[in-house]
Amino acid sequence: HDGTINTTPPPIRIILFEKRIQTEGHKKPYSRRWDTGIDQGSVLATIDGRINAVFRVLFGRPLGARNLPLNVWETMLLLSNRDRGVKFIYGNIKDYEHHLVNVPNLLFFDATGHRLNEAVDRGENNDEDHD
Repeated sequence: HDGTINTTPPPIRIILFEKRIQTEGHKKPYSRRWDTGIDQGSVLATIDGRINAVFRVLFGRPLGARNLPLNVWETMLLLSNRDRGVKFIYGNIKDYEHHLVNVPNLLFFDATGHRLNEAVDRGENNDEDHD
């Protein structure tokens, strides 16, 4: 030990858990198609710059509410987060929780609509009934 103190914080590991799956490890496509307006000005500093670039191509300027089907928003944000290193788990939490309890600096997001401990939804797509 050379006496120096490491002040670099350990990396944060981000995992998003989703239960709407087609088969184990494969997510159902987003199906909620109602128009959803998000004010681009309110998310400009936090949203992926590539998504903002797509907005500029689609809508031009000035900033304002951008109405797109919800499944488009969800897909863009999923792809952006995956590209930025967020790990996604598609399956039953019971199959993974014993591994996750020992992961240091884990930030865990429940994207199940508060259905984390229910049986995995493999039936009809019922996105309209939840969330």
